[in-house]
Amino acid sequence: MNVMITANYALAADDTQFTLQRKHLVDPTRSPWYTPDKDANVREEWRVAGYYPLTPDGLAAAVRSAIVRDVNNATEARTIADLLAGYTQETARLNNAISVAMFPQLTDTTAPVASE
Repeated sequence: MNVMITANYALAADDTQFTLQRKHLVDPTRSPWYTPDKDANVREEWRVAGYYPLTPDGLAAAVRSAIVRDVNNATEARTIADLLAGYTQETARLNNAISVAMFPQLTDTTAPVASE
């Protein structure tokens, strides 16, 4: 299982735990050991950001952690209210995505509505 939570975080699971993974972009040309004859393409790697128990509480903690980390890295919040608004907005987006996936007959409330 490898499920995207946000654009930068994914959740993997095995028989014993959930593993939160974070996307990293690796640019080999920035390495001190880079040689021009090697492949210099930027590549995407997924690295472990945390381990959580394979329980409903562990799943909730992993998702909350991904949201907090992603919002913290992307926000330019100047106040606690701005930061909390970012968390709330990302949580609402994720809740909506889960609802639409579980109940496809419902409409996606984040999709733009066509005007007549």
